[in-house]
Amino acid sequence: MNLMNVKTLKWDDILLHVCGGPTLRSKLGPEPVLGGEVIGNVGTWWVKRWGFSAECIVSPFTGDNPGTIVSLSSPGDVVLSLGTSTTLLISLPPGNENSDVPRRTTTSHLLSHPTTPHGYISMLCYKNGALAREYVRDHYADGQWSKFDQLVLSTPPGNDGYIGLYFTLHEIIPPNVVGDYFFKETTPILGFPDKKYHPRAILESQLLSIRSRVESILSHNEEAVKGLKRLLITGGGSTNEVVRQMASDIMGIDAYVAESKEGGSVGGALLGLFAWWKSQGNKGTFEDMKSGWKKDPSVGFIKVARPHHETSRIYGSLVEKYRKCEQIVIKYCEKATEDDWHNWKEEDGEVLV
Repeated sequence: MNLMNVKTLKWDDILLHVCGGPTLRSKLGPEPVLGGEVIGNVGTWWVKRWGFSAECIVSPFTGDNPGTIVSLSSPGDVVLSLGTSTTLLISLPPGNENSDVPRRTTTSHLLSHPTTPHGYISMLCYKNGALAREYVRDHYADGQWSKFDQLVLSTPPGNDGYIGLYFTLHEIIPPNVVGDYFFKETTPILGFPDKKYHPRAILESQLLSIRSRVESILSHNEEAVKGLKRLLITGGGSTNEVVRQMASDIMGIDAYVAESKEGGSVGGALLGLFAWWKSQGNKGTFEDMKSGWKKDPSVGFIKVARPHHETSRIYGSLVEKYRKCEQIVIKYCEKATEDDWHNWKEEDGEVLV
């Protein structure tokens, strides 16, 4: 897929030449095809060695992230995986061959949707996900999630103007930043006046980073922004009610959790089923196939949170402040040496923690 032009859905000649010279195209064979296409039957070796039926069809598979999209979502859904790392997948509504490709950035991935012509998947992947949340829990909430949640709920949305960015490892988004950074509004400070602000700060900064980038990716298409309808939360963090509610408030859409943890593998199986369905003479899209089922085998979801509109409004006003704070951190990390804090100013001589 990395050698394919995501707009034309064909091999990109420039990439082919750079990666493999003039012979690579002939080695790859025909142009890529969408999931659900039948590309032949299994070879005789598989029939003789493993007993496959000679009528067994072969169709394209996909990766774990596109597979997750196939099984968990439909266009307009946002999948947020809160695991050791944090991954966001957006299934973008399809356009046509003349539509503009969604915005591409150096900190996001743009994938072709495995079943939908001219549909796209935008992906963000953060290194400091659960690791950073656990770091804050251990340092400021006595190592207890119950205390962490209590401290979050003891502070208001917006955290009284205190913003914290926590990077226990060198981050991917934004790239190459590391360390803890604190602000009052957009002014750098050495820390917070009370440790109660840290748990809310880590959640708000991580989720505001995601919202900021979703807005940037979809900035070319207001209809796509309006079309976001469900936030599907997976991973270990999806069990935390406080996290689920804040995610819903910051993204401004209803939040759901999956009933199964096998989204990627279920998506691959559904692609195989789609190919078989089409091989039986059926015509239509992946969604057409699903609409004819009495029971949808895709992974199901349960609604767990609904955004509070006033809280969502507050968070909407914080996106630009977060961006300014992040830019300060990026510029500082570009110039600073390890443990070099002499330019990080304390605010008004406060005692900070």
